[in-house]
Amino acid sequence: MERKITKKDIKRIKELRSEFSTRINVKVGRSEDGGFFAEILSFPGCVTQGDTLSELVEMVNDCVKTYLEVPQKFFQYMPTYLPPVSVAYELDAFPAPRRSRELEMKISSYEGIKS
Repeated sequence: MERKITKKDIKRIKELRSEFSTRINVKVGRSEDGGFFAEILSFPGCVTQGDTLSELVEMVNDCVKTYLEVPQKFFQYMPTYLPPVSVAYELDAFPAPRRSRELEMKISSYEGIKS
C-alpha cells in the first residue's frame, strides 16, 4: 500500500531537491573485472561501482542521494543524473556489431487504399 504524501513531505522533498546541482563531475572507468567504477568528484569520498554501465548510473545516483542524506522514502522524488550516450561508446558499454549484412527491404502494404 502506497503511503500518501503530506504537505510536510512535499515541503521536505522541495528542500532536498534544491540541494542537487544541475550537473555533477564523475570520473568513470572500467575495472579489471570488466565492470565499471565511478568517483563522484563533486562529492568528496563518493565512490561506487557496477557490473554494467546502467547499474553504475543507478549506483552513482544512489551514492549522491546517500551523500545528501535523502531519506529512502524520498529517493523516487529526487533528480536523476544521466551521462551522455557517447560515454557508453567510449567505455565500450554497448558496442555495435562490427559486421555488415545484405538484406532485402520491401515497401509496406498500404491497406485500405485503393488505386
